Amino acid sequence: QRTREMTESVLAAKVAGALVLDEVLRTMPLDFFVVCSSLGSILSRAKFGQVAYAAANEFLDVFASYRSRKDGSYTVSINWSDVQEVGMAVEARRRWAERQGLRRDSSAYQDALAMEDGLSQSEVTEVLCRVLGSTCSRLAVSTCDLPALIEAGTTSVRSGFSDDVERAIGTTAAHER
Repeated sequence: QRTREMTESVLAAKVAGALVLDEVLRTMPLDFFVVCSSLGSILSRAKFGQVAYAAANEFLDVFASYRSRKDGSYTVSINWSDVQEVGMAVEARRRWAERQGLRRDSSAYQDALAMEDGLSQSEVTEVLCRVLGSTCSRLAVSTCDLPALIEAGTTSVRSGFSDDVERAIGTTAAHER
């Protein structure tokens, strides 16, 4: 059972964090303002049951568009796929492995943490460089065939992202992965 306090805690990091940074940096001429969202706000089934997390990421997606339109500054929300070695997905795998009684020094534990489908650190760096060269206020980064997942009906109806993807398919270069 999630309490209101638990939900507010999850929301605070992204929602309050973005708003505070926006206010603190309001008078500074920035080259860019990047917020880190999740594919979970596009692929609702990927983060099913994580209402506060999904809402916080949805806020960031809308905030980036709002901020760009408000003052013409370059603000972008990146809807990230899972990243190898860091993040919520790795923590969830670690907790699962520990509940299974796997020893940290065992190959079974390392296999449980392996995320071949996640982004590598070098891919994250490449994405950031490419994003900073774009003009979009929202970009999705996926190691899977995102249009196929959207077509399969795994998206959030509210996000409207499928229309954006349809417009963008074939107009921007995709990473080979």
